[in-house]
This record gives sequence, structure tokens and C-alpha cells, in this order.
Amino acid sequence: MTATGLTCRIEGTPAAPAVLFCHGFLGRGEDWRPVVERIGEGRRCLLVDLPGHGDSGPERVVGPWTIGATAAALIDLLDRETVEQCDLVGYSMGGRLALYTALRYPRRVRRLLLESASPGLESDAARADRRERDDRLAAALETTPLGDWLAAWYDQPLFAATLSAAQRAAMIAARMDNEPPWLARSLREMGTGSQPSLWAELADLAVPTLVVVGEHDRKYRDIAAMMATRSAMIHVSEIPGAGHNVHAERPDAFRELLHEYLLKDQTSTD
Repeated sequence: MTATGLTCRIEGTPAAPAVLFCHGFLGRGEDWRPVVERIGEGRRCLLVDLPGHGDSGPERVVGPWTIGATAAALIDLLDRETVEQCDLVGYSMGGRLALYTALRYPRRVRRLLLESASPGLESDAARADRRERDDRLAAALETTPLGDWLAAWYDQPLFAATLSAAQRAAMIAARMDNEPPWLARSLREMGTGSQPSLWAELADLAVPTLVVVGEHDRKYRDIAAMMATRSAMIHVSEIPGAGHNVHAERPDAFRELLHEYLLKDQTSTD
């Protein structure tokens, strides 16, 4: 069953080559607007709100919010917008979704850019542990003031090591318009522990893929390096001075990298 009704805002040039952007957990399509300002003149940019985020709540997104259902919903969105093939960009949770989509629907994706993303967890035990963790986080979302929950979220080492105090405060303020019950459902249905491992499928990846990681994000640097050993289609680019949220921490460097990557020849696979 497919999740339907994803909210999407379209920026840039109508009828130009399409780029579909998938945000991370807690985000929304609007997060990509500063990036779109760099590439939008020659591109048609689709800024989607994923299930449980932005305006894609349960009244609009009917059906499951799993990664499989959401990938199918992205394809439905492309069909509605008469986009035969797109470049696909995904950050963190959105990167996991983008990779899943490219593996399941390779003919619909020209190029793939993954920012601080993974193919999931390889073992059943690791996925079970992660589901338990995500369920605890979801339960806390349902019982804790959102501001307190967000403060704890951005105190995780994944973010705390590189976000400045001003960036952290701005990030928390921007996330305060989320609906905690929606986020809790997203964690339970589309968290890393709930998705299938994609590691074994990387050898079959048919889409040119650039994995972008921050210099100071050791965890995802290691994941990206391992991904590159599994597929000749995967290349890695490391952004100096950045942590997990590269496009927020080093926006100029990320925009330039994305711009150059999308300008590559339509038939190139290097």
C-alpha cells in the first residue's frame, strides 16, 4: 500500500530537468530553499514534505508511512508532475529513502546525491535494538515538551560536536512547528530499525551516486567509505569543517558541490 498525498512545493524553472529533494528527520521541504537558490534557475526543484513532517500529516498522507510506501509515493509524485526521470537528493533519513527509491525504481533516477546517509543496519539484532531505541524516543515525544526533546536531540554527539550555539538555537527554533505525534509515528514506521538493510543491494545499484559527508562526522565517513567498497557507482566527497548536517553547516560548499554534480552530462556514469 502506498502513502498518498505528500505535500510538495515546486521552485525553479518549469519544464527544466527535475531535482527531487528529501529532507531529514524533523525537517521539511523548505529546508532546501537556500540550496535551491543556487541551482534553481536551470532546474525544476521539487521540495517534498515527507510523512509526519511539514504539511504531510495523517489527514493528507493516507496509508502507511514506511520507507517502501513513501518511496512509492515519491514515484506517484513524479507521475503527477509528469517527470519521467529526476535527480534525487536526500539528507539523513531522506538519504535512506532516496537510496531505497533509486534501488527500487532505477529508471526514474538519473543521479543520486546522498548526504550523511546510510543503507541501514545489516543485522537483525542491530535493527531490533534500533527499533527499541526509536520507540523510546517516540514515547518521549508523546510525553515531553517539544522544546526539551529537541534540546536533547541536538545535544547528541552527532550534532553537538560541530553545530555552533547559534546554529543549534536556530535549528531548535525551526523545528518547533513540528507535531510531536506525527514525529513519533515517523520514528516508529520509518526509523532506521524499521527499514530493510540495503547493504547487500548496493552491488546492484544502477544509478551514479555521490555520497557527501562532513569531515568531522566520523560515523558517516566510515559508512560512506564502506558503501564505496560495495559499488563502483558510489563515489564519496568529504566537506572540510562540516559535521552531520553538511548543507546547514557549510551551505556554500554544499551548494557548489551539488551544482557541479548536477551539471554532469545526462549520460555520464562517472
